[in-house]
Amino acid sequence: MKDFDNPKYYFNRELSWLKFNQRVLQESIDRSNPLMEKLRFLTIGSSNLDEFFMIRVSGLRHQEQSGIIKYDAAHMDAKAQLKAISEATKKLVSLQYMYFYDILKRLQKEGLHFVKVKDLKESELHWLYQYFRTHIFPVVTPLAVDASHPFPFLVNKTLNSVVKIHPIHDKDQEKMAILPIPSVLNRIIEVPNDVHRHFVMLEDVINYYCEDFFVGHHIDSFTTFRVTRDADLDIEEEATDLLREIEKSLRRRRRGEVVRVEVCEHYDPQLLEFVLQGLQAKKEAVYIAEGILDVASFGEFCNLPGYDHLRYPAFTRRELPCVTERGTSAIFDYIREKDRLLHHPFDSFSVVEEFVARAAVDPDVLAIKQTLYRVSGDSPIVAALVKAAELGKQVTVLMEVKARFDEEIILLWHGV
Repeated sequence: MKDFDNPKYYFNRELSWLKFNQRVLQESIDRSNPLMEKLRFLTIGSSNLDEFFMIRVSGLRHQEQSGIIKYDAAHMDAKAQLKAISEATKKLVSLQYMYFYDILKRLQKEGLHFVKVKDLKESELHWLYQYFRTHIFPVVTPLAVDASHPFPFLVNKTLNSVVKIHPIHDKDQEKMAILPIPSVLNRIIEVPNDVHRHFVMLEDVINYYCEDFFVGHHIDSFTTFRVTRDADLDIEEEATDLLREIEKSLRRRRRGEVVRVEVCEHYDPQLLEFVLQGLQAKKEAVYIAEGILDVASFGEFCNLPGYDHLRYPAFTRRELPCVTERGTSAIFDYIREKDRLLHHPFDSFSVVEEFVARAAVDPDVLAIKQTLYRVSGDSPIVAALVKAAELGKQVTVLMEVKARFDEEIILLWHGV
């Protein structure tokens, strides 16, 4: 009889997840997928990896730091898992960038070119500098780092450039500064061109013109990096007030410890060491990106107008007649005729929204009882429930307050 406690029969959960994400990335080389959809799969894989580090890796780091020796079914403790994850992730990221640059080359055949600022023509540079001075320069705030200015707090999943400078007339007076790459600006900038469509990355523009931020200084070197922080909520399940406990955990999440530092392959080792010290991060947290950082930011580019032939055909959901008919009783008449089975996303979800909205104002409806899991900040269903309560109906809602990364929205609705 086989011993099913034997670790050889089991996969480690985290390594298995990385294999899953590898299959997501491999959708980008599936010939049946249109080009923009291939790119979209890469953005999904990149976003998945962010969450993996924020939740799974941070949890293992907590175990290791606490000295907890706990073996999983595959007989791996936290230390062994972190080592295996690091090795597997580096291979996965290398694969991701190989696929990514193959897609960028294919996009060139469609007239879409991602170029370096230094490779632009003089006329393009003239336009870009005006754009930089008008739209970018006023938003960027350089942060000096010295004895009087400690290393700044860098928000989770943000891009930054660390810059080494010295006064023009004093080469020995070396200084360091951080240039945050503003998330409020478009990451991908199109530069007008008569032949092709040229795109440059925001961080490349800021780095190219960074002397404008340090008047009277010379730029010795710079390195762009991205920070990923622990975002796992540490919630006391037996807390008297669970909502307040979640609010406290959300505040702690914003300042979670660094679990990953991504850096471009052509980096300055001295600057990287400076960043690691400032972030109190270990070298094991460093991951070298073989190109543009944060592939997930290309998600909006996948929807670039005028390139429908590079995407899946548009999908049209079926709208049910009871939604378009006038009168609050139409949807109830529709249900009264017979049972209706809705198959989402093929049937539009608007029928559910309309059902709740009409129930909210129907004088024959006395009470609404609803279970909600994940809702958006502008949910029409929640708005209808609020309306029903305002009209004096009995409204009871059961909400999942620990839906990961939706906790703040749920707390907002709880206040309503």
